[in-house]
Amino acid sequence: MMNLELLFEATTLSGDSTFYNIAVKHADTTMAHHFRQDNSCYHVVDYDPETGEVRKKQTAQGYADESAWARGQAWALYGYTVCYRYTHDKKYLDQAQKVYNFIFTNKNLPEDLVPYWDFDAPNIPNEPRDASAAACTASALYEMENYLPGNDYKVTADKIMESLGSPAYRAAVGTNGNFILMHSVGSIPHDSEIDVPLNYADYYFLESLAPDILYQPSIIRPAFPEKTVISKNNTHPAHDGYCFIVPLFQEGCNAYTSIFLPYTRKDPYLIPANVEVLEKYLLLITCQHPPLCVMIS
Repeated sequence: MMNLELLFEATTLSGDSTFYNIAVKHADTTMAHHFRQDNSCYHVVDYDPETGEVRKKQTAQGYADESAWARGQAWALYGYTVCYRYTHDKKYLDQAQKVYNFIFTNKNLPEDLVPYWDFDAPNIPNEPRDASAAACTASALYEMENYLPGNDYKVTADKIMESLGSPAYRAAVGTNGNFILMHSVGSIPHDSEIDVPLNYADYYFLESLAPDILYQPSIIRPAFPEKTVISKNNTHPAHDGYCFIVPLFQEGCNAYTSIFLPYTRKDPYLIPANVEVLEKYLLLITCQHPPLCVMIS
């Protein structure tokens, strides 16, 4: 489900509807066979390559085949939200809502809304959390708010981001292997990446942060130099986005380069407390030089 955006975009860029049709077929097949009565989903469904019949349903990276692996639920939420973005077919948004309801009415979801690695893990509350599942979920919810306002999706996403931005999950700059978030899980059944930082946790965390800043530049903290604020994107004419102008790596260098973060959706929301997180991240990747902020409208 997370790869379908590439297929939708391939059709947008090429004009060839083949990719769009493959994405829709995949989404429909997944909807038909991956979900249980409670709207949780399996991780893997094995199909007969000749007949298309289901041969087996599994949860390879979760606790058990019939358990609800946390990141898998986040993938489903995000994936069907993306499908609605490209197709405007309400059934995909309905499916995203069903997944949302499973996650946020689950008795094993912690108060801080960062799930255990599997909703059915046997030793809850003494099980590892998965910050990557939480970050992906938050990003999906900000987009869902655009399509279904008034359902508290933004409120829920803000709570998740507040948790992830706290010292319980956000690492100090220069620690944690230079990742932003701590406490993610790759695959416990495979004894791989247990309670570690993961790149996709950071990716979806930043995706949830960066677009929020784009649409409300007046809320940016005054610590950024005012003289660097501009109103139009003249360097990336094909895209709207958010651009940081940052020093090059050499000590004492007066040259600057830019980091451009394009818009990924319409009307996201700013969480002011997390602006600091993005600034600290940029400080890290620019060898501690203060970034100069440029707003692109």
